[in-house]
Amino acid sequence: MIFNAGSFLAMPRVVQENIMRVAARYPFLKRIVIESRATLITPEIVKPLLEILALTGAKLTIRIGVETQDDTLRLKVLRKGHSRRELKRAASLLRDLGVAAGGYALLNPAPGLDAVWAAEEAIKTIDWILAAPEKGLGMHEVYFGPTCVGPGTPLTRSWERGEFRPARLSDVSVVLAATLPR
Repeated sequence: MIFNAGSFLAMPRVVQENIMRVAARYPFLKRIVIESRATLITPEIVKPLLEILALTGAKLTIRIGVETQDDTLRLKVLRKGHSRRELKRAASLLRDLGVAAGGYALLNPAPGLDAVWAAEEAIKTIDWILAAPEKGLGMHEVYFGPTCVGPGTPLTRSWERGEFRPARLSDVSVVLAATLPR
């Protein structure tokens, strides 16, 4: 993973390309993983990165913070800024370019969610991320985790006031039991 907790594709193109060139110097690298907002994934931005990596044989994976398949939760509560349509467009483009696409799915991402509802929503989100493009995003990978309460965030303040309860290990196990292959 080259870039975490942000959007690699938001950096100036020259920086993106220079980082790829440096990474391309290491022949043992088989896959480069970056994160991006869905709105930044365009052919004009991704193709030059693929051209650099083509010289090495390394594959590119782009991860997107889908977080939830629920539009209201994603757009109004989490304020992620990318619609269902934008997520589908980005995933489709990545497939067309031969880039592995991955989506993050969160468990209990906001205050006020019932634990059972939050687990069911995480299960639906994982299924939606991996479902064929006709029914979902058609991504290659999903990265699942309970929401982390970072210091100094609005979520921390909600937790301190007793308005937010992070997911428990038992909640995580419910989601994993429902989504992992048997």
